Amino acid sequence: MENTPSTLITRIRQRLFGVESAPVGSVATTIDEDVPRYPPFMKGLPAAPVERILSSQTELITSIEQALALPDSLYQTIAAPVIRRYAAFSHLLPASESHHHRGAGGLFRHGLEVAHWATLASQGSLFATSASPKERKAQALRWRLAVCFAGLLHDIGKPVADIAVVDAQGQHTWNP
Repeated sequence: MENTPSTLITRIRQRLFGVESAPVGSVATTIDEDVPRYPPFMKGLPAAPVERILSSQTELITSIEQALALPDSLYQTIAAPVIRRYAAFSHLLPASESHHHRGAGGLFRHGLEVAHWATLASQGSLFATSASPKERKAQALRWRLAVCFAGLLHDIGKPVADIAVVDAQGQHTWNP
C-alpha cells in the first residue's frame, strides 16, 4: 500500500472512526441539501405579535424601567411606548449577520442591553454642567431618559441600510 497523504488520511480516519471515508479531494454526491454554514443563520423569520416580542425580554425591560427610576406615569407614557415601537420596528431581525446578537430578535435584544447599560452608567454622570444645581436636578430624569433612548436606538439604521427584508416568495420588500 502506498503512503501518499490521501491514503494516510484515509487510514487514520478508518482507524479513528471505523468507517471508510471518501479520499481527500473527492466530492461527496450523496448530499442533496444545502451544506450548513457557520455561523448558522435561519433562512427566514416568522412574523410575531409585538406583545410576544416584548414578553421575550420582560426581565431586561423591567431592569431598564428600574434603572430609569421614573415615576410610573412617566415611564408608561414616555419610555414604554418608545420600547414598544422599537420592538415593532426591529421585530425579530438580527443585529448582525455573523457577529454579536446574530440570531432572531438580536437587534431588539442588543438595543435593550445597550439602553440598560447606558442608563446605569448615566446615573453617576453630571449633565448640563453650566446649569445651576436646581436646574440640573430638574433635568436629571430627561438626561437619563435621553441616554437610555440613545442606547436603545443606536443601531436604528441597520434595517434601513444593512438588511433586506423580503417575503417568502421574494416578491415584496419591506421599506422601513
